[in-house]
Amino acid sequence: MSINISRNDAKPSQKTNHISLRVSNEQLEIIEAECRAVNMNRSEYLLFRGTINDRTLRRLKQERLSQDEYAELTLIRREYIAQGNNLNQIARGVNLANQEGRAIEIDSKALQEIAAANQLIAKRIQKLGAKS
Repeated sequence: MSINISRNDAKPSQKTNHISLRVSNEQLEIIEAECRAVNMNRSEYLLFRGTINDRTLRRLKQERLSQDEYAELTLIRREYIAQGNNLNQIARGVNLANQEGRAIEIDSKALQEIAAANQLIAKRIQKLGAKS
């Protein structure tokens, strides 16, 4: 980790100083997860974290989601992203088949299973949303 700081002698209340910070991928993932947990961007979170006590930050987190709930939402988000990627690949395949005049076969049972799983996920997200 390395930190570069540039100072500017402007009025004390103005934000004119710049901090550049190098972190590992793991450290960045931790920082970004913490930012999401308190609904702040990186700059806000790091400034907040550096200028307040831990009790205030813990209270902010408690008012939102627990770590387990946040982890669950992260997994759900990854699943939706994966499904979106798969859907894009399917659409490309269908379009290519149409251009080449080939017939395509759709597995309706698999689509129904995906739709049912997504309904369960949506219900879980609603439950988590009701808590915050």
